[in-house]
Amino acid sequence: HQLIEECMVAANEAVASELESHGIRIISRLHEAPDDEKIEALRVTLAEMGYSPGNLRHQQHLADFLRKVKGDALSPHIQMAVLRTMKRAMYSATAQGHYGLAKKHYAHFTSPIRRYTDITLHRQLTECLGLGNGVQQPTQTAFRDMDSMSATARWCSETEHKADEAERALTDILKFRFLKMQLEKRKAKMFEAVVVEVVNFGLFVEACELQVSGLVHVSLLGGWAGVSGIRFDRRRRILTVGQTSWRQGQKLKVMISRVDMDRRQLDFIPADTKGNA
Repeated sequence: HQLIEECMVAANEAVASELESHGIRIISRLHEAPDDEKIEALRVTLAEMGYSPGNLRHQQHLADFLRKVKGDALSPHIQMAVLRTMKRAMYSATAQGHYGLAKKHYAHFTSPIRRYTDITLHRQLTECLGLGNGVQQPTQTAFRDMDSMSATARWCSETEHKADEAERALTDILKFRFLKMQLEKRKAKMFEAVVVEVVNFGLFVEACELQVSGLVHVSLLGGWAGVSGIRFDRRRRILTVGQTSWRQGQKLKVMISRVDMDRRQLDFIPADTKGNA
């Protein structure tokens, strides 16, 4: 899978570079650098999780950090935090580069059966290579003018955004239905989970297999001894219940206990309450 992805990226870059070298206007894939404020917010978030990522404003430092934490329990949570920091990729009538891939020339070429931008690139490359209807010289027939190309780029960006949102919503619905079915049949499955956030009223955990998050209430944690037995260290983000302490990155096994389809909220119950101090 990774090999195929690398080949697709190489093809996208090669075609974009070739057409632009001939002075042909194309719809490029634009991914701008993130805002400094979001980079700083990401650094603070990672510091609270116990990481020292260095200067995240440099692409190479960020890539090195992600490779370094690849095997960590919080790796999926870190990757999601990084994604939320980045600006959304879109289509543009002007080539401004792709920050995430560190490419100067980049466009979508490899999926003409599902993306209109790829079709336009196929048509332009066909003409550039002199393979279309006897045309020997590259032409600009794919777009009448810059306004036409800009309008097409905006339309493709908007429809892609709608499609992505619909896909995510459908995936979430299916996951919630799956968990609700377990409750209704009283056949709750045990999931490996990791603590992604510690608060004074419990733990927010992520079920790794499903990549969904939910709450384990403090009253369900091992060593529950009433309100007087709870200690929450806000600075270190450690919740101590009785003799058991919980922090970010700890693993535990959980089962679903409540599914709220309307609010998209989940509650989990720990399958074991051993924990580690």
